[in-house]
Amino acid sequence: MRPPFVLFVPAYGQGGSGEFVRAVALAEAARARWPKLRIEFVLPGGEGARQDVPFTRYCHAGSSEDKPAFDDECLRTLRPDVAIFDSGLRSATLRLTRALGIHSVYVSDRAGTCRKAFRLDWLRTLDQHWHQRE
Repeated sequence: MRPPFVLFVPAYGQGGSGEFVRAVALAEAARARWPKLRIEFVLPGGEGARQDVPFTRYCHAGSSEDKPAFDDECLRTLRPDVAIFDSGLRSATLRLTRALGIHSVYVSDRAGTCRKAFRLDWLRTLDQHWHQRE
């Protein structure tokens, strides 16, 4: 039997890396608790890409407009058991996770991103919503 596979998809833009740091912290805690867990990351690439993630990573080298399509292709190809999205998730990607049988987790840290998780279309599709309070 293969070990469970968790794919982290943190969203961060110019100057921001809170989502990345939070995702790595969660991944390291999960690895400490379940050492056989397979953990990988899908990250924005290009100039300024993070190279300090201690896990297998797939970096998108195109524009930010193309990133959702890259995320979707990674989900189709990799087929994780769980996908954890931090602050950046499109409705189409959420529907894709459901269609592929991938459990979805959405992490929010601000009121706006938190409200997004409570939209009716998301409530029917999202498996878990984790909200980080400051």
